[in-house]
Amino acid sequence: MTSRVLRRILTIWAALLVAWAAPIAGAQEATGEVQIELDSFGVGDTCRAGEWVGVHLILADNSDRPRDLLVRVGLTDADGDHPLPERVVTSNPGVKQPVWLYFRLPYSLQTSDVLVFNVFEAVETTGTAGTTHAAERLLGSQRLRPQRVLRSTESAMGVLGRFGLGLREYGVSGPGDDTARANGAERTEVRLGLSPASLPDRWMGLAQYDVIVWAEGLPSQLSAEQADAMREWILRGGHLVIVLPRVGQQWTDRSANPLADLLPAVRIIRREDQDLAPYKVLVTTEALVTMPSKETVHVFEPLEAPGPAVDPQAVRILNTPDGVPLVVRRLIGAGAVTLVGLDVTARWFNERGLPDPELFWHRILGKRGQLATEAELNRPGPNSPTGYIFSAGNQITLDRDIADQVAKTGRAAAGLLIGFVVFVAYWLVAGPVGYFTLRRRGWVRHAWIGFVAAAGVFTAIAWGGATAIRPHRVDASHLTLLDHVYGQPYERARSWISLLIPTYGDATVHVGDPADAASGATRFHDGITPWEAPNSSGGSFPDSRAYVLQSRAPDTVTVPTRATVKQFQLDWAGGPRWKMPAPVVAGEGDPGISVLPRAPNSPVFAGQLVHSLPSALTEVTVIAVLRQKDHTRALAADVNGPLLSEVIVWNLPKAWAPDTPLDLSVFRYNENLGSDTRHTNNFFEGMLRGSQDAGEGFQAPDPTGAVQRLTALSLFDQLQPPRFSNPTGVDPPLLARRRAAHGYGLGRWFTEPCLIIIGSTTEDCPSPVPLSVMDGGELVPVPSRGRTIVRWVYPLPDHAPGYSGSEPPAPEDSGQGNG
Repeated sequence: MTSRVLRRILTIWAALLVAWAAPIAGAQEATGEVQIELDSFGVGDTCRAGEWVGVHLILADNSDRPRDLLVRVGLTDADGDHPLPERVVTSNPGVKQPVWLYFRLPYSLQTSDVLVFNVFEAVETTGTAGTTHAAERLLGSQRLRPQRVLRSTESAMGVLGRFGLGLREYGVSGPGDDTARANGAERTEVRLGLSPASLPDRWMGLAQYDVIVWAEGLPSQLSAEQADAMREWILRGGHLVIVLPRVGQQWTDRSANPLADLLPAVRIIRREDQDLAPYKVLVTTEALVTMPSKETVHVFEPLEAPGPAVDPQAVRILNTPDGVPLVVRRLIGAGAVTLVGLDVTARWFNERGLPDPELFWHRILGKRGQLATEAELNRPGPNSPTGYIFSAGNQITLDRDIADQVAKTGRAAAGLLIGFVVFVAYWLVAGPVGYFTLRRRGWVRHAWIGFVAAAGVFTAIAWGGATAIRPHRVDASHLTLLDHVYGQPYERARSWISLLIPTYGDATVHVGDPADAASGATRFHDGITPWEAPNSSGGSFPDSRAYVLQSRAPDTVTVPTRATVKQFQLDWAGGPRWKMPAPVVAGEGDPGISVLPRAPNSPVFAGQLVHSLPSALTEVTVIAVLRQKDHTRALAADVNGPLLSEVIVWNLPKAWAPDTPLDLSVFRYNENLGSDTRHTNNFFEGMLRGSQDAGEGFQAPDPTGAVQRLTALSLFDQLQPPRFSNPTGVDPPLLARRRAAHGYGLGRWFTEPCLIIIGSTTEDCPSPVPLSVMDGGELVPVPSRGRTIVRWVYPLPDHAPGYSGSEPPAPEDSGQGNG
């Protein structure tokens, strides 16, 4: 008997071990018929832990005939299951064949980690999901390591071209922990040397880059799929900055440029032999630098925009000293395309490491803060930029609340409470209370009967309670960031969810509108991928299983289910699903919102806004970006990382209910036009330091709350940056961090006039991201509850900054207000 039981236990454990090892090892030896080479692990051989990545492989098939190959990589998720990102390609024997594979990396990834890439012979199979491919013979296998892995707290910027363009200082860090001595709020990896040929064919491969600067290479070198990937990356919030070449630009040639329809609606005018001396305040603060006297500059003449006024197709960001547009932008969905007319690729700029990014690029990218060169960071002395080292206690991770916000702890807590109460009651009834009762009645001889009866009764109670609280339907909790630009046809969202599927087996989950999935009408490649908290210690079910992720179409996945939750990250884009805020328009010709002339204690805006969201907006922050400040020597010399725009900030004192007009005239200028800068500056510093008096009754938000931290996350690039020197008696600087929401900052909007509203729905609001599960062969919407951080932007008429002495200066910080 004992030997039979032991053999049975060993057999079960052996089966589980084989099931665990099979998806990793492939359960077979590779034949060697297909060779696998690594071209790049991430675009530019750079990737970020916790982010989407595109891995570019080169396959060489030794077969004598074309065949379908299934390319796959093995990963492990937070439950110990094994996601298998894969795609099918048709081989071309005798020819090296490039293949892109896309998937999300774990937060724990390091450069020393090895990932196993396999190539199988693909066989068509037909099932409930239609025709798919299954892996048959293993034809090739390769163990590959990433070349450059960024920490999840680092951002990245890609540059097409060889030159630094003055951008290198964003990536400079001191010795030791290279992210703890970051320039500004975080270190930005500036990846030079990209080319059109190195770009991926899906937007996921570009997701690691917040900004891409195109300085060299022809757009005609892009394939149709590469152009579509770039287009979708921009629609989803990417910022493409194009530096026009001195000669031979193809960008306005629609026959040669597949991205021509995304460019600002301008006419390009070439100016030769330009003296750049008037541009010096835009380029450098060094008094001894002599500007070149004969350079080529491109300027722009906006065309008549065919769209509405709130959808500008040629926003002036920077002008020349004589008032002609030098940098212009077009809004595309949640992203933008910016044209730069100053040739910063010129030899003169690159020999001197110019332009100074604090003067030039900050005003285009929407950043602030003192940047230091490597020489400055390594300069000895008490007041050098290395005079302060950021400790863990001086770092604030602004997106740390995601895991807690999506955790489904209610039923678990109820189950623990019921279990505790039932156990205590059982112990009392079956123990001292029951015995005392039997003894008083003289029934001690029936103690065993009473004990068995009590055990049966409480077993029934426990079983009934567990059945009562057991979930019986699919359910999801979420935290979502939703971006909408008024006048744009598309919006984007990133959502983190805990999905409860109360069955055992498998479940097919889909992100996106099921109607679009059935018709194939969607133009976006939405993504659903397993997610784990950045500091998760991990875990594993004993029956861990493998499941497939379609690399090029990751909007649907079939996952193992165990009547418990599984966490996902959803990346979605599409037409608005909610009735977002909009101006109340009285009639034809009514602009809806207008900016009023400045006067003390007078309204900033005229107009009303109304929304019909599923819930009230709570903890609402209203930000007016009126214009960039003029180029002045004093502003350029300020080492405290000042705001480069005139900004007013207010907090609504109560929730903004649906279908209730918000009168914008309540937002007013303060009394001290031209002198009082405390309110706005202390707001952006107070977002990190906590609630503090900023003067005249203004209270900065308390970052101890999740909504306040997520609001600060939205304003990441405009938060008070750390100062490099730390004088005695001054509070130590704070360093803001983000790990899961790169690319979701609103800093770019601080380079052009706009109205920004950030608020949170209630905690029981459904998600705006469409999610469904397969039930009976049909996709059925998943009910969800959680919090959505709504970030709504209304573009205002543009106003590029002037130059000191070139036009009358606007009142310094005249847009400061109180809440």
